[in-house]
Amino acid sequence: MASEAGGAAAGRGLLVDWGGVMTTDLFASFRAFCEEAGLEPDTIRRRFREDRESRDLLIALETGKLSEEEFEPQFAAKLGIGGDGLIDRLFAGSGVDERMVAAVAAARAAGIRTGLISNSWGTRRYDRSLLSRLFDGIVISPGPGTPDDVRHPHVDVVAARERQSSYYARNRGAARGGADWLLFIDADVEPPRDLVARYFAQPADDRTAVLAGAVADEPPDGADALPPAARWAYLQASLSQENTLLEGTPYAKTANCAVRRDAFERVGGFRDDIRSGGDADLCFRLAAAGWALERRDDAAVVHRSRRRLRKLLRQQARHGSGSAWLDRTYPGFSPRKRWPGLAVWAVREWAAAAVAVAARKRDAAVLHAVDPLVVWAFEVGRLAPNTVDRPATAPWKWARR
Repeated sequence: MASEAGGAAAGRGLLVDWGGVMTTDLFASFRAFCEEAGLEPDTIRRRFREDRESRDLLIALETGKLSEEEFEPQFAAKLGIGGDGLIDRLFAGSGVDERMVAAVAAARAAGIRTGLISNSWGTRRYDRSLLSRLFDGIVISPGPGTPDDVRHPHVDVVAARERQSSYYARNRGAARGGADWLLFIDADVEPPRDLVARYFAQPADDRTAVLAGAVADEPPDGADALPPAARWAYLQASLSQENTLLEGTPYAKTANCAVRRDAFERVGGFRDDIRSGGDADLCFRLAAAGWALERRDDAAVVHRSRRRLRKLLRQQARHGSGSAWLDRTYPGFSPRKRWPGLAVWAVREWAAAAVAVAARKRDAAVLHAVDPLVVWAFEVGRLAPNTVDRPATAPWKWARR
């Protein structure tokens, strides 16, 4: 809970799931279904937990890759029963938990913001009038129906499920609005409430298309507050705009930047068929069209870094894929490193990490130990496809998550 200097709460929130939280026990409903269908009581639970194919069907349903009509006959075949109305039959023994309804309603009446985030087995099973009374914001994923599956009282939420690219989603969002400037921030940054005011505290030049706000990686609150992956990001200032604004081909990271709508539309917006590198590509095309870039260092956000090393390396691999795409599109932008020399350097860095550990120099140990892993992930990631419509081969699937 965030608080102001005076100690009063700056914001309070209650975030809940639907199935098994706002409803009665789902597994009890599954057991009742099994008994009625002549199956062992724990058949559904075991199928979802132990059978790989059944689990894949469930994941495909919850992520929108399978419709209800596709899921039901396939899962029914696994159970050896008929598939008509299977999902409704599975949930027939569950209902809304009135105690939870009362608790959420009481929280909202007390001024606490309430939100629902849930995977979906079909949005028609939700009582929309009830949800509207209980929640300030709603996200039901994958939302196989309409954009109503995502709702916020003060924000126009635009669904963009047709293509798994953040740039496609940003283009969709930009097309919905009409303001002179478009502000882009990432989901893992925390902006100040007056971010827009900071961007326009001074007017932009008429030929400026991009305003680059600052990005600060999450600082540690204490000596042991951050795990190694996040501490590395802080020490390296990994997402800082300084990493890209001072190069020969400067560009602003869309983790925090504003783009003039007229210029954005003139160059066709983002390339929406790529996973990474779209911010650089947009800035390069704007520069080629005669537009300029200005800094807005006071318009700063805090980036909440990856906590786990594996997720950090996935992120770097994705960046490597985008960097290789940019190098092919703009020759010379990011030449690849030679692997033999990189291997020698990595061994030296890990040796230096061991020395730093022995000397109890924590930050030096983190940098020497993690730097080679990050660089290798980036370089190996260059081999992965960056286009969203081109499937990745098995070794590179981890780099695209």
